[in-house]
Amino acid sequence: MAGARGGSFEIVSLDITAGADVAFAHALLRCGTPEDLARNPEQRLRLTLGLRKEQGRWVIAHEHHSFPYEDAAPEAAAEEVRRIHQQWFDRTAAKDLDGLMEYIADDVVSYEHEERLEHVGGSEVREVCRAGLEASVGPVDWQVPDLHILVRDDLAATWGLNRMRAQQPDGRTIESWSRGTRIFQRRNGRWTMVHQHVSYPCDPATGQAITDLR
Repeated sequence: MAGARGGSFEIVSLDITAGADVAFAHALLRCGTPEDLARNPEQRLRLTLGLRKEQGRWVIAHEHHSFPYEDAAPEAAAEEVRRIHQQWFDRTAAKDLDGLMEYIADDVVSYEHEERLEHVGGSEVREVCRAGLEASVGPVDWQVPDLHILVRDDLAATWGLNRMRAQQPDGRTIESWSRGTRIFQRRNGRWTMVHQHVSYPCDPATGQAITDLR
């Protein structure tokens, strides 16, 4: 069965115990989008139902569903966040705007390099990404060579230096460096970026941004 956001539900196991007018069932389901299931094929949704018979038909009187609590494995969570960054790097090179936005929350707040300094919401961040991709006539290479990841419960923070390489309309390839901090929150079993802060340092003598931090 498919959900409104592209997720699917597949029953892996189902057990039912029934009396004359009361029953309960418990099941394990594969649940998620195709990307979620490819990333974590062993993930299962647990489901318990309590039913009672009313006027000759069974109705659900109680439902309890949950994913397993994953905080016991921060290394696995950190690897998930690392894979999100790698997808961003790959999607940047492919100039795939939809792929770049996949793990960005609708209510994200992003502090960007350029004015307006604060961008609120996925649509504003999407516009910043679109403009950046379209400014280059060729592939755009984005990496964070010194990526650091810290996970605590349902929050994760990452930081490092962004290295960007892009071909300009005049044929030159420009390389720039900036600082980046990103905050993720696990929502409905899935990591999404809720805040980003990227910046260039400023030369105090000229007031100009310093784009080479090496």
